Amino acid sequence: MTITLETAPAPAAEDPPLTSVAVDETYWGYVIRTDRRPRSARVLRRAALQLIALGAALAGVALWLMPEERIGVDPVVARIVAAAVLSFCALGLTRREKTEPAIELQVNLRLAEVRRIARHPGGEGELLARLSFAECGRPSVETTVDGTRLVLRRGGTALPVAEGPSPLIDTLRDRLGRDLARIRR
Repeated sequence: MTITLETAPAPAAEDPPLTSVAVDETYWGYVIRTDRRPRSARVLRRAALQLIALGAALAGVALWLMPEERIGVDPVVARIVAAAVLSFCALGLTRREKTEPAIELQVNLRLAEVRRIARHPGGEGELLARLSFAECGRPSVETTVDGTRLVLRRGGTALPVAEGPSPLIDTLRDRLGRDLARIRR
């Protein structure tokens, strides 16, 4: 069962919501995912990476098109090595731009633990943090520029759970707080 809560006020048909929080129910608990539209900083970073990758690819091609006297590199082997290095740089930058993981929080009621997972585009997950319910403090709400943010505290460390408008975050805080308190007893 998937519960999706949209938080943007009636967007146009082709316009995705600004923030949506999905709570997916599982047999062991639930998963909280926050999907956000790319921020301007992320869009600018992607554009810069694409521009640098394109420049590296064009420089690799230009090494073969320019005469030997202008480059200062006589042997063909040096051209091959330089073109290969520039091509790998372009490939690496392009791949880095496409593989940004999505962060999700898994609340396992059977094992009484909370897991923060980085979900990569291929579907594989990487465990970032694992906390037992006893280690977690009460869920709290922080106000940010974009809205409100739900966090779990462990000592002085804040573990972000979800971002969105206040009513939605308050509902998630109450549910998570009830689950943490019920299992701790």
